[in-house]
Amino acid sequence: MGMADGSIEILFQQKLKRFRRLVEVLKEEREQIVDADVTELWRISEEKQSLAGEIEEIRGRILDTVTAMSIEHGMTPGSFQPSRLLSLLPKAHRRRLVDIQSSLLVSKNEIRSICLENKQYVESKLGMIDELISIITGREHSHQGYGTPKTGSGSSAPMLLRREV
Repeated sequence: MGMADGSIEILFQQKLKRFRRLVEVLKEEREQIVDADVTELWRISEEKQSLAGEIEEIRGRILDTVTAMSIEHGMTPGSFQPSRLLSLLPKAHRRRLVDIQSSLLVSKNEIRSICLENKQYVESKLGMIDELISIITGREHSHQGYGTPKTGSGSSAPMLLRREV
């Protein structure tokens, strides 16, 4: 059982390493959103997907190791619950994993926060673009156009500029 205990600890450390890398990638994503660098955003998206896959794989390996220890857990990588898993482990082993699990929770909270900030920034930027398009086309915000609506050609969109000859 000592060998399995050590490998669970190593797997939790590997998982923490992936979470910390994900935090870095999300911060980098925020910078690229600000810069509107689409090529970099695609690269970052691929890296996020790769990290998510690695984390899922590590969860599966943790569960396989716990199963090999003859501990019934009833979880899959998709339903992985670290706190429940820790409660099933022997006390001596649990103590070594508590600090790693605490660091994982800090990283998860940081990931949620950065994701929310990135989402809000994207929504704000898209809202500004939508507002500009609405002003230009006269949809929904017709009161913001210059001049009076064009009537002779059948279009009801306001003119951006009006010139009399």
